[in-house]
Amino acid sequence: MIKKLFTILMVVYPILNIYATPIQSVSISDMLLIVIIPFLLIDIYTNNKKIKLNMGMVLIVLYTLFQLLIIEITCDNEYITKVLMPTVRILVYFGTIALFTKTYFDMELGLKVLKAVALFVVCFLFVQMIFINL
Repeated sequence: MIKKLFTILMVVYPILNIYATPIQSVSISDMLLIVIIPFLLIDIYTNNKKIKLNMGMVLIVLYTLFQLLIIEITCDNEYITKVLMPTVRILVYFGTIALFTKTYFDMELGLKVLKAVALFVVCFLFVQMIFINL
């Protein structure tokens, strides 16, 4: 069940990222990701699963951390406060991908959900364009 929820969340994450929460710079997708991470960790611990790292994403996370360090050293506080929250969001998202995708992302389900979401979005945009032109 957790595998299905994680897969669906990863597929619809960009769409849900549009919708904001009362917390500034945090979207609904971020909140759902923060909620699901403890359940993933509990599942790994209780079922003695090994974490299979996605090394490409680990390199991206390390590169982003290095960039954040350089910005921290070289820039003023005003710029750092503007950059910090979006960078932390990216690190949480990429870190989640690096840690959990090889274990919990179901490619077949992901493709099915992606096709369904894409079909829904295209139909929705088509209907929206009809109403705009009327």
